[in-house]
Amino acid sequence: MGEMKMSVSENRMGVVLFLSGIALCLIGFALSLIWQLNFSSTLFEIRSAVTLTGIGIFILFLGANLIFGLKMQCVKLFFFSGVVLSTIAMIAFQAYYPWEWRYPCVTYALGILSMISSLFANVIQGEIGKNSVDAVKTESSLPDRTFLPEREFLNLNRELEEKLEIIEMIHYKTRDLLDLPADIKNYHKQIRKMNEDVIDRHDDLINRLYEVIDDCNYILNQNDESVTLPQFAGSASTHLQDILRREGIVPIEVTIGEEKFDPIKHEIKKRVVVDGTEEGTIMRKLRGGYTRNSIIVRPVWVEIAVTQ
Repeated sequence: MGEMKMSVSENRMGVVLFLSGIALCLIGFALSLIWQLNFSSTLFEIRSAVTLTGIGIFILFLGANLIFGLKMQCVKLFFFSGVVLSTIAMIAFQAYYPWEWRYPCVTYALGILSMISSLFANVIQGEIGKNSVDAVKTESSLPDRTFLPEREFLNLNRELEEKLEIIEMIHYKTRDLLDLPADIKNYHKQIRKMNEDVIDRHDDLINRLYEVIDDCNYILNQNDESVTLPQFAGSASTHLQDILRREGIVPIEVTIGEEKFDPIKHEIKKRVVVDGTEEGTIMRKLRGGYTRNSIIVRPVWVEIAVTQ
């Protein structure tokens, strides 16, 4: 009876530790993703996420082993070897990241594989021992219990399926954890490339704007009286419009007297009473509007017709 109570207590403790380990791992993954998506991850935050996830893995595997029973020497050896390797990996990661992260990751992976081995050895040995006990009980009670072997087989099959589901879940979580360093490295490469593209486009835009300024200064320095102010302003406007078109910014076309007011593209600045014209018709464009890649950058200011 005492052994049964102890087994139930260890089983409950194992479930609590297993769920707590999963929660810590999920928190570590969530924090790392949030910091990466906000482009603000520091060395302290990255190291903290790795440490939190590592502690969650320790607790997760300890809970799983307690569920199945942590009694065999080989199981204890595998488990504590994995804990030692993972602890060394976390300490090395804290000390050497980001200068060196490959060797800590390899040590981390070996520690996790060792803890997985302890879980597999525990499950297999537990099932072997249970099958042996069930076989002895079945043989001793076979004359009196005709239908007991079939019932025990069904119960054993159901329990085995539940444990296989737990092992499969642990396998998927471990695989995602091992893929995490490569995913983070690829993500950093993408962010670096995006930043380089933005800098290149920014430099190109500045060069083209300075070309317009150089043309304006050239015309002003020539003192050519044949070039009027409207011509000068029109030339500068044409150059600027060309630069905007290269950046994907195009003006919004408006058909005066025919097109109706569209709240997405237009903004009403004035209303006039016009007889014989349908209400909401655009009568005049007061200021131009622009779109960039089909997205409204600035709406058109319009004057619309209303009825009395």
